[in-house]
Amino acid sequence: MYLRRNQYANPELEETLTVSGSIPFTFQPKVPTELKETIGYWSKVNQIHAWFGENDCREYDVERQQLDFLLEDVRMVLSASKLVPGWVSVGHTVVHGKRIDTTEFGKVIEDATMAKRLLPRASGCFFGGEGYDEDYVSGLEKTVTILKAALASLDDVGFTYQSSW
Repeated sequence: MYLRRNQYANPELEETLTVSGSIPFTFQPKVPTELKETIGYWSKVNQIHAWFGENDCREYDVERQQLDFLLEDVRMVLSASKLVPGWVSVGHTVVHGKRIDTTEFGKVIEDATMAKRLLPRASGCFFGGEGYDEDYVSGLEKTVTILKAALASLDDVGFTYQSSW
């Protein structure tokens, strides 16, 4: 699942493009140019994909305000997600047609009510875990970093979201 920042520059209008990365730089293209940068990638953070909604792997525009709303939801869930010791699902096997969960001791969200209401997990093949545990919280912490960087972008850039399956 990808978040991309999109920019367009017309050299006749002396517009420039800024490329992010470890060493950001700005340049003025010689021909009209569209620049698409992947600025966020979520692997198996299905609650974020569920927030954006099903889109059949099509890329679609995302407004800056939507990213603000998502960041607000993520921060609310993180503030309500106290991790406590508990059993974490790490997969499952099927024996005689019956699903048997595999668990290990780890950390789980003590009260996942807010998480389930604002950013519920989604299920599906290769979609990541379904528990409200330290993996869920880690995905949200990564999301805060991605969204803060995206929202620090100039106002004249656009954003798109696309799932990867």
